[in-house]
Amino acid sequence: MSRRDMLAVIKLGGSAITIKDEIFTPNTRVIENIAEQLLETWRDGWTLILVHGGGSYGHPIAKKYRVMEGYKSPRSMLGYLETRMAMLKLNELLARTFVSKGLPVVPLHTACISVAESGLILNFYYTSIETALRNNFIPLLEGDVVLDAERGFSIVSGDQVVYWLARKFKPKKVIFGIDVKGIYNRDPKKHKDAVLLKRISIEELRRVSLGKAYGIDVTGGIQSKMEYIIKIVEGGIPVYVGSLLDPRVLVQMVRGEEGQYTIIWPAPRRE
Repeated sequence: MSRRDMLAVIKLGGSAITIKDEIFTPNTRVIENIAEQLLETWRDGWTLILVHGGGSYGHPIAKKYRVMEGYKSPRSMLGYLETRMAMLKLNELLARTFVSKGLPVVPLHTACISVAESGLILNFYYTSIETALRNNFIPLLEGDVVLDAERGFSIVSGDQVVYWLARKFKPKKVIFGIDVKGIYNRDPKKHKDAVLLKRISIEELRRVSLGKAYGIDVTGGIQSKMEYIIKIVEGGIPVYVGSLLDPRVLVQMVRGEEGQYTIIWPAPRRE
């Protein structure tokens, strides 16, 4: 049986697990390293739920066909199908890598267990996830194109999926793995003097000015991510944000060890 008191929901950002500006190109070195770190934490006794983004697999196709707008024509339907196939391809690549390292990862596709309305999840069917956890599997979900009651279909970001999982399962922590060290006072890709904010509260987070992520991101980018982080922390769950390009930060965030990453606390910090 899985331990719910040691449950972590982990988002594997598409900008880190793929070469975001080279279509259908996985960042193999990073994915292999993630698998090794996940194995360490799983052997520590942590129960894990994984969610991955689209990166160079889902986003370019979704943008090309304007999938986020829903059904407009037979061409947009083709875009929906191509985006879905691309996300399945990336999901399988991750699952195969993780299983090869000894992790009992089971793909549970977001499109098969959720329905949206105007781009927001309307219904999420948790039974498959609960059953997987009960049998010591590690569920692997993704940001995905899902059927939409209003638009026909729409894009549901991995960040939105993470929020729904956090709301249901109340994990000990939620981790967002991205391609920068954490949350800065300014966009670190534009400002060399940007300072990493290692421990902040919701109130402090709301005051941070954030620019757009580098590359294509049709799910709302960094600003959308912050909105979901705030919702999760408001629910009493600490959120950790760090770079998957760092070979040890994922383990450090799960274990709560010192490292170069950001923690957002549920309540204002007290000195």
